[in-house]
Amino acid sequence: EVYSDRAAYWNDDGQGQFIAVFTGKDVGPGGQRILLELASEGRMIETRQLEIPRKDPSPKFTFLIPMDKLKPGKYTIKAVMSNVDDVVETAPCEFIRVNQNHVKIPIPADGIPLQVHAQNFADAVTWPISTGVPMPFGTLNDPSKLVLLEEGKPVPAQWTVRSTWTPGEPTSVRWLNLDFLARYEGGKAKDYRIKAGAPDAGKSAGADAPAMNATETADSIVVNTGTMRFQVNRKSFKGIEAAWLDSNKDGNFTDDEQVIKGGASSAFPSGPYFVDEKGAVYKPSADPSVEVKLDETGPVRATLVARGWYRNDNGTAKDPPLCKFVTRFTAFAGQPAIRVSHRTIITYDAPTNRTENPPFTRLADVGFGVPVAGAVRWATGIDGKPLQGYLPSGKSV
Repeated sequence: EVYSDRAAYWNDDGQGQFIAVFTGKDVGPGGQRILLELASEGRMIETRQLEIPRKDPSPKFTFLIPMDKLKPGKYTIKAVMSNVDDVVETAPCEFIRVNQNHVKIPIPADGIPLQVHAQNFADAVTWPISTGVPMPFGTLNDPSKLVLLEEGKPVPAQWTVRSTWTPGEPTSVRWLNLDFLARYEGGKAKDYRIKAGAPDAGKSAGADAPAMNATETADSIVVNTGTMRFQVNRKSFKGIEAAWLDSNKDGNFTDDEQVIKGGASSAFPSGPYFVDEKGAVYKPSADPSVEVKLDETGPVRATLVARGWYRNDNGTAKDPPLCKFVTRFTAFAGQPAIRVSHRTIITYDAPTNRTENPPFTRLADVGFGVPVAGAVRWATGIDGKPLQGYLPSGKSV
């Protein structure tokens, strides 16, 4: 069977998305070929051959059809899979090409106002904001044409397209992610709004704003927000391996300004870990295939992601891994903080019937070590309440 993402396509719908499904058929790379046949009113319009992937072949094949090249009318599309011994033909999928355009809604001349909520935690402060901006069909094709205004003046902004109205090209933005630094006075945010401008209109905004820099080498990733710098090892992931805070605001990071100090010389655990029911310690640093990379970077925000397996810290390469992990570190320009999102993914079967099965303690302890340097106190928020205290001597956070 062939399925389409809609029954009718308009002039400005761009590409139509289709999927051909050959359930129960062997689609391994053994001489098969798949031919698409596009017809209108019984007349063949186009034929196209689909490639069968050699790695992990699937009975489902997706493809796009440029709708702006088709004249208005009724169409059918079907897929034919054949080899030397057999021919399998799907039922045709019907769709209509309509001579109609979507109503285009332009960005208002006075811009799109952003509602940044007031807060009573600090009087005058700069707060990083990440938010989504919905866009009507056809309103925006290129985010570089946008500029963010603060009280009428351009300020740095980072735009990321999260979804589009149609697949392929051309298309228009459906959801746009915006990162910026909101300034507060008296607990109230300044006025912010999005305006349309010339291409790359926002690139020169805020020349005096804190510089954001992220560099990636084969061994490590270093992120510098202007007020803080931190480093993550790409080959042996141990969370945040080192971090410095520019406490005297001179633009330099010296040894006495280091606040996180890991590595082989550290006496504290560094990064995620867990302990199983037998006392064995599993860490991502023992995973040779760990992936650590810059996920997104721009003038306002940098996010890096690490993915891999927990492995026995004292085991061998033949020992099976236990549980996956995904860690994201996010930092903002001019900000002395790191947002950490860490997930431990259970990959083994666990009993669900607690009445008939004894308590299952495959994971005896799960943690994330931060080898702080010179810290005396700690503070955190749990269930909406702030907690703080003194660090015990010789212990990690």
